Amino acid sequence: MAAQREAPRRKGLPTSLLGRIGVSVSGADSNRLYSLIEAKDGSGLYRSDDGGENWTKINDDQRLTQRAWYFTHIFADPKSVDTVYMLNTGMFRSQDAGKTLELLPAPHGDHHGLWIDPLIRNA
Repeated sequence: MAAQREAPRRKGLPTSLLGRIGVSVSGADSNRLYSLIEAKDGSGLYRSDDGGENWTKINDDQRLTQRAWYFTHIFADPKSVDTVYMLNTGMFRSQDAGKTLELLPAPHGDHHGLWIDPLIRNA
């Protein structure tokens, strides 16, 4: 029986046990990927600028992964490569590629879906 090989981990991703992962590809640049990752030693927001070959941890704000088993939703803006939305018990937007977060007003604290109208630009 042939030994099973584990898929190689991409550079910059956590090496510990991984939990739920959310991924979104930018509509403005398909090489820009964002990922919310639940990991034993590295939960947070990660970004790749080369189609997923290399990753950088951009933000470890615990509000993004506080209920990772239930949320972990991430949406890249279809027109702005540096704008990304993350949903959890709060709805967050970053306009600087994940470095800083803005808590957006929302009528409820249970966010699972988001639609961004590609014809309207609300930065």
